[in-house]
Amino acid sequence: MLGVEPIALSPNYFAAKSRSASALAVRDECLKAEIIRLWKENCEVYRAGKVWLELNRQGISLARCTVEQMTRDLAIQGVRQGGKIRTQARARTARIAVAMAVI
Repeated sequence: MLGVEPIALSPNYFAAKSRSASALAVRDECLKAEIIRLWKENCEVYRAGKVWLELNRQGISLARCTVEQMTRDLAIQGVRQGGKIRTQARARTARIAVAMAVI
């Protein structure tokens, strides 16, 4: 028989949907709120490293990689020092332009 057949969802799917949030998920949400609060208090210029240091100063012990992951999840970025971000593509096109000028 050709066509689309219905998908049978397992009982585990419905059990997982009806379960309450785990302790880790609840903790992560509280920590994300702390990270946002700290980031806004500091004029939205802190990046993950400084957020991590400030959290440790305030007595919230957390791994740096966890703070980095949470800031990525929250789409938080601080201010970068050093101006624009340069990529290899720009350098490559400049070399091609110089090579074309020599010929």
